[in-house]
Amino acid sequence: MGLEHSLAERSIKPFVIGRKNWLFSCSPKGAETSAVIYSIIERAKENHLKPYEYLKYILENMPNTAPERYHTILPWSKELPCRCKLKGQPDSTAGDNDESCDHASDAGVNDSAEL
Repeated sequence: MGLEHSLAERSIKPFVIGRKNWLFSCSPKGAETSAVIYSIIERAKENHLKPYEYLKYILENMPNTAPERYHTILPWSKELPCRCKLKGQPDSTAGDNDESCDHASDAGVNDSAEL
């Protein structure tokens, strides 16, 4: 199996482990909502973002974002605030490698508050 499958397999593993928990979603709509939130969190992780901070950011900002500007809140957007980005990712443009981020402004952000 090639290396290209490794990321996909790591991303789906928690989904497979957690699927039994979704039996208790009480309704199909609840299960669908759980799956959407889970997908957002996994995509944030794949893009070297802090899942809690990113989810909080999109829930706070999406209602005030015009549909034609939704691309600015996607996990790979360069317009995301620094508080959403993980620091010290050598293979990404997030965190310390992003010249647009002044991490001194991240003081007080709890890095351990991730999902």
